[in-house]
Amino acid sequence: MLRDVVDTNALFESLTRLVLQREAGLSGAIFVLLGFDDARRELVRRARALGVPTLVLVVTEPGITLDRASAHDVHHLVAGRIAEGLAEL
Repeated sequence: MLRDVVDTNALFESLTRLVLQREAGLSGAIFVLLGFDDARRELVRRARALGVPTLVLVVTEPGITLDRASAHDVHHLVAGRIAEGLAEL
């Protein structure tokens, strides 16, 4: 049913605002993201612009690649091989 559909973009925008509003109290941020779309790239960019040290982990399904140009200093983890990916950090 349509009423059960959640606007994930709106939820993510709310999360972004909440995280960035608390920037003064952050000593760092670890982002674990399922994908790396424009909204997620913008969150990471804004946190880094504020001087917040970040560790960014992007989890995808096997066979998905990240655009290295837009995923600078982002660690790509593949579902089903998370432990192996973390061991490489």
